[in-house]
Amino acid sequence: MTLWQRLKRLSEAQVLRAESSWNHWRARAALHQLLDTHPTLRLGERLRLEEDILWRIATNAHVTLGDACHVRRGCEIKADRGARLAIGARVHLGPWSTVSALSEVVIGDDCLIAERVSIRDHDHVFRTVGRAYSEQGYQVEPVIIGRNVWLGAGVTLIKGVELGDHCVVAAHAVVTRSFPPASIVAGVPARLIRRLEA
Repeated sequence: MTLWQRLKRLSEAQVLRAESSWNHWRARAALHQLLDTHPTLRLGERLRLEEDILWRIATNAHVTLGDACHVRRGCEIKADRGARLAIGARVHLGPWSTVSALSEVVIGDDCLIAERVSIRDHDHVFRTVGRAYSEQGYQVEPVIIGRNVWLGAGVTLIKGVELGDHCVVAAHAVVTRSFPPASIVAGVPARLIRRLEA
């Protein structure tokens, strides 16, 4: 029996298992190559890293992922020259989300981040008419997210935002200012809806 005939006899489940295994090893190989070229990258134990993660890390950026993090497919992890990006333990980073640091982004332990969330510590400067925005530089302020914070699908956090522990941010909110612990926020721009009881 030829190889082609044997392949045609595989069940759909067998093909899916083989594809999953291949994607797992491909992701692991890419990660090992990344670790070899980025000595300041620190990864915890028991990470779950899915395929198609885009790592854009400068050689002198300091990036840490804590134990038991789960980074879903299509995420972009970016840290520019000299930036600090720290993701705590047991953080779930949903599919197609972006975490981008030019200065500092810190995400506390046990955070639940849904799909297509954008967390950035910078904005483009747009002061001069007639000059390309790409040439006007950035405004940069750290973003700090406390422990056990839940960011719903499509949330955007902009520069300078600090969310206290146990905050909940509703889907598609745009968070433009800081909120204290146990705040539930929603809207564009996000506003306080209520506080969680202890």
